[in-house]
Amino acid sequence: MFTWLAGAKKSAALPLFSRTLGEPCARCHGVLPRLDAAGIAFAERGYRMAGRDSGPAWQAGEMPLSVVGSESFSDSRSGARSPASGRPTTEMLHRGSLQIHSAGVTLRRISYHVAAGFEKSTEDVQSEAAFLQVDDLIRGGALNLKAGHFDAEIPFLSPTRRTTLASYLSPVAFDARGLELNGRRSTWTYAAGLALSDRRFSGGPHPSRIGRQWEDMYLRMTRNVGAQSVAAQMLFDRQDSELPTLTWVQHLRAQVAGTLSLSRLTIIPSYVFDRFDDRPAPGLHERHQYYLLETLMPLDARGCWAVTGRYEHDYRTRNAYDPEEHRDLAAFDLGWQATENARVAVEWAHADERLDRRHQDEVDAYVQASW
Repeated sequence: MFTWLAGAKKSAALPLFSRTLGEPCARCHGVLPRLDAAGIAFAERGYRMAGRDSGPAWQAGEMPLSVVGSESFSDSRSGARSPASGRPTTEMLHRGSLQIHSAGVTLRRISYHVAAGFEKSTEDVQSEAAFLQVDDLIRGGALNLKAGHFDAEIPFLSPTRRTTLASYLSPVAFDARGLELNGRRSTWTYAAGLALSDRRFSGGPHPSRIGRQWEDMYLRMTRNVGAQSVAAQMLFDRQDSELPTLTWVQHLRAQVAGTLSLSRLTIIPSYVFDRFDDRPAPGLHERHQYYLLETLMPLDARGCWAVTGRYEHDYRTRNAYDPEEHRDLAAFDLGWQATENARVAVEWAHADERLDRRHQDEVDAYVQASW
């Protein structure tokens, strides 16, 4: 099974902000659930509108909650490039998910977001987000402090706000548990973070289990020029070494992406370079290069109908142990926003692994609803 066709995190638009602030969802979203420039700025300001402070969440007289659910029915067909590689298989899949979100401003300068959800296939409750942000350490949102569990991501390429059921093949976000300093100044936004490592063992001749340490770092910078944006993010991730003589191994990820808006058409190109060092011998590296091109186009003036098309390619460089590998993912999604809180869509996705000579086609019909 080509597991990247079914990402764990689903798209979510939160009507709680529309209810508590008395603003329409279109104020922050172009095509739901994606954020437009105003929506990205709203989130980065700590859920505050420009030139206006939000009162504490409890002043609205209700707990700021949103429930987001999805149901999908899929026809999945896997096959091989040659009969010798195996017979094609067909599978009917039924997936579902449910998330509960609470977000807002607890005090004048402290915002928060807590989310948990589960998949029907696993029925395991998972934490999606749980963080606090202290805003305006420097006035005007020039410096804020975020702490907790959150996605370190380029906002216009967020896995949780995609308009396709198929997840991104490219690693466009980093699941961070730690601290982040971020801010906005003029047309620039920036962030620097320190997160807990996922390391389990120390290196050396006698590896031993270690506690989670504050070792992973990342930097992000975005420049906005009107409706266009360009962004870059770098991740320095320390991992378990597979060599007893080393105490750590560094995983380096560099990403650059942008948006180009042409009338109703939005084009998002992205490139990610992923490098894992010294596996499984000194001087041996595993390198991935991910290329992504996504287009989003509303089909009517109100944005009720929208088409998303995406193509991604993953190229793994050949080394002494592994041959070069090519993986592809193409997705085409037609969605209808029946109401601000309900979206119905059909989607076709094609995944291809050239090394294993296998491919998968999946057709989905799904509905996403929120309250």
